[in-house]
Amino acid sequence: MRHSSPTRLSSLGEIEPAEPQRKSGENGHEGDSSKSPETPTIVLVNSPSGRPESNTLKTTTSAPAPVQGHARFPSRHDADKIQGVSIKDTFKRRRCGVFANRYFEKGENIIVERPVFSCSRQLTAKGGDKWPIAEEWCKQPEAIQLKLQKRFRKLRSVPIGKKKLGWYWREKIKRFFLEYAFVNPQKTEAHIYPVGSHMNHACTSCANAEQWTESGPPDRILVRLVKPVRANEEVLINYNNQVGASLGCAKCGPHGLRGRLGDIRRSISRLISRPV
Repeated sequence: MRHSSPTRLSSLGEIEPAEPQRKSGENGHEGDSSKSPETPTIVLVNSPSGRPESNTLKTTTSAPAPVQGHARFPSRHDADKIQGVSIKDTFKRRRCGVFANRYFEKGENIIVERPVFSCSRQLTAKGGDKWPIAEEWCKQPEAIQLKLQKRFRKLRSVPIGKKKLGWYWREKIKRFFLEYAFVNPQKTEAHIYPVGSHMNHACTSCANAEQWTESGPPDRILVRLVKPVRANEEVLINYNNQVGASLGCAKCGPHGLRGRLGDIRRSISRLISRPV
């Protein structure tokens, strides 16, 4: 995983590009199905709860069908593959997560699915850009809005069947989208996936999966395991962060394993030095 600054949506009107980074021993070639992909990238999660911050969007590497390095997309006519996983409550601050229903081997594609909600970046008259997320929400049929509310708790209070949302609801749905959406490789589309968008972050030592998105329709996400996963184990991916940013691992704590061990050592030291 790269540690340089990834593409980060610091606001809805600004995208900061980052230089591509490749895994050691792999070559990233976008659009060439015979080459390995770039390292899958997800943007900053500076949060002890293991969920992305509300001012960032997740980004992933390009994966044109049918092959991207070790990740192979099935035919676009095939049904989505989500039967092997479930969304469950973690009973922690990060709320829901994606869990395996059975044992999976390393290298298996555990999730392949199409987005349920998308938003396109639009250019403004002044040369900037914007993401009309609230407008896209209002364009959705009520059946889709209800489906999204059933899947995502943070949408359950958002009005449905409206032609326009007030400022409060626009901000609420914007924060939701920034937290759960994956941006395509071109940074022109952002997608919400029914299952994939619930995946939580882990440090590089604890992450057991990596993901790609297609660079065009049907804009699927593919999640491939980099470690074996047992039944009822959470599927975790690494959200690459900006240099110096603190990540909250969903498995080993807000500071990662080293920080956790450091806290234990400091606690023991305080006990030893405490006067009797």
